[in-house]
Amino acid sequence: MLDIVKIEHFEEAIVVVRGTIQAFNKSTLRKAALQTAQEALQTGPNLESIGHTHFSTITMSSILVQCSLPAIKEVVKNGKFVFEMVEYFETPPSLKCFHFEVLLHHFIDITTLIAMALACLEADDANPAHVWIIWHAVIFTIEQYIKNSKNSLSATAYLNPAYRSSNLFVDGDVNPKEPVDAKTVTQIKGVQCPKLFYSILNYLVNVGSKEVEHSGYPELTQWKRQAGLFLSQLQKEFTSYAHSRYLYNLPYDTNLSATQGLIDWWRQYIGDNNVIILLHLAIKIFSICVNSMADERTASTFTWMNTDLCNRQTVDTMGSKAQIYKFYHTEHKLSEKPKASPIRAKSFCNIKPLFDHTHKKPEMDKACEKVTSVDADNTWLDEANELPGTPNTVSLLIGAWLINPSAVHLQAFISDTDANELSQPNPTTPSSVQVPTAPSSQPDTDYALGQLSWN
Repeated sequence: MLDIVKIEHFEEAIVVVRGTIQAFNKSTLRKAALQTAQEALQTGPNLESIGHTHFSTITMSSILVQCSLPAIKEVVKNGKFVFEMVEYFETPPSLKCFHFEVLLHHFIDITTLIAMALACLEADDANPAHVWIIWHAVIFTIEQYIKNSKNSLSATAYLNPAYRSSNLFVDGDVNPKEPVDAKTVTQIKGVQCPKLFYSILNYLVNVGSKEVEHSGYPELTQWKRQAGLFLSQLQKEFTSYAHSRYLYNLPYDTNLSATQGLIDWWRQYIGDNNVIILLHLAIKIFSICVNSMADERTASTFTWMNTDLCNRQTVDTMGSKAQIYKFYHTEHKLSEKPKASPIRAKSFCNIKPLFDHTHKKPEMDKACEKVTSVDADNTWLDEANELPGTPNTVSLLIGAWLINPSAVHLQAFISDTDANELSQPNPTTPSSVQVPTAPSSQPDTDYALGQLSWN
């Protein structure tokens, strides 16, 4: 596993992590300034040095550097301390800063699973069977990450009018294993990159249908339980946008890239009855606050309280929640000394708090539950945390010839949920069920694109 660390792609990120930790550990003043910034920004534990004999330490140290990025940038911003790696933490961030953060994010994503597997196998009663199951769980999970093909980023780029008719896009299937039907492609006439167009439309329908059924915007909820009319209207608007037809041909800056500028361009259509659904979806997508640490929620107290799709709480609410959280928050050591008693084999759900720094005292858990319950329930906005192998797709790994990637026992090791809470899927349940079209007298909640006509 140490060979992963030696991959040239990660070399720069590892050098920066090592140099940054050494710079703060060798200077008492720098370390004190960093601790002050960490306490103010609530970024979690202090930096820890990389060990020489344990693979997991480089992953843990990288996670701590990622968590402490806001605090390190704050120290660098003051200008009192200069060290060799300071150019990677400048404010405003440079291209080199973005490149480092992306590399660091990739390195953590790939090695965290392996580090967690090693922690599980360090149990006293671990046997070869555990090795077999845990390592297959890891490789199947990594394969799922590699094959992940979501349209959110491509949709955001496509909704930028400056990119719409450029040569930025190349037509192709977002997911080669699930290509767009050839008949549908031939029916979409006059649209540049029809396969990409159809895939992005599918993503917009997925986001829009949730807004229609759950949001409080009357412009969207008017189509509640009228899926057919909603699909027809969105198809009409998105096709007109792709063709740059009237209403979607307002002037724009050819170098349009600033987020506020893009939102302002779409806001020009507010009040026009011909531009309703696409307008609100575009503004919502461009309003999402991108954060490389959104899942860990460790960039700051505010980021910790907001998922990447639920980031529109009022300032008063966030301020009150931050005060309550800060009152109960205390720093804990990242690692604890092993107990003398034998250690049983663990699953990922048992050690996950050690990697995302969510382990707290029971009274703190109760306090956090009260804090997060202040706002209305917006859990429907969060993406489903699907387990690897669900749905069960064809695996390219040789290991799939010998073990079922979607087996409950395999998923139990890498799931955030205890194995007892996972239910065995019913083998008699059909994999796909044809949902009949709802009669006009019944609520229409079928948002399938197959019912659209492209004539």
